[in-house]
Amino acid sequence: MNFGQWVSSGWNNATLVDGYLRTYSDTEGFRGASVLLDSSVLSTGSGTYTLSFDLVGVASSGNLPANHGDSAAVSIWSGTGYNTGNTWPNQLIVSTGTAELQGNGATTVTKVAEQKYTTAGSYNINFDYSGSGAIAIFIGAYNTGGWPHTYASYDNVSVSNNIPVASRPAGTPAMSATPEVSVASVLPVLLLSGSLLHRRRRA
Repeated sequence: MNFGQWVSSGWNNATLVDGYLRTYSDTEGFRGASVLLDSSVLSTGSGTYTLSFDLVGVASSGNLPANHGDSAAVSIWSGTGYNTGNTWPNQLIVSTGTAELQGNGATTVTKVAEQKYTTAGSYNINFDYSGSGAIAIFIGAYNTGGWPHTYASYDNVSVSNNIPVASRPAGTPAMSATPEVSVASVLPVLLLSGSLLHRRRRA
């Protein structure tokens, strides 16, 4: 897969419905969408970034009561030491069926953050980026029991960087609010891609 290109766990596990990103888990575990970002997107370099999104809601198929533990699921992973171009070894593997970033050879992967949600609302997840390597973001639905199936819908997904104090322009008061600069609007990337590809792609 290319950096900045969204992929789906399957043909119907991540679709745009009424302007929202609707994710759908039709089996036990995670299903949804994922994207791999690198320094060409996270272009302000090293620092603390924030993944922000609105969770529109979590629902079950057939208006049935959800299984205990069914939820929206979001995770962030980092990867370093990989080769691009799907070359062996040192591959970076985006496993969209398990919401995992995997690697072989000298590639190192780390789970940075993982959260599950059952209530609609606006959420933020902070993560650190070294300025090199890749960041994988998984957004989807988590199903604990298979049936009924689980839906989780998202909107206004974005990544921003909190500029450190040291990088403020000369003359800026030290106690002023830290500005937030938008680095990548994730949902428009999904819209521009036209369609979501299928499972388990390699960088």
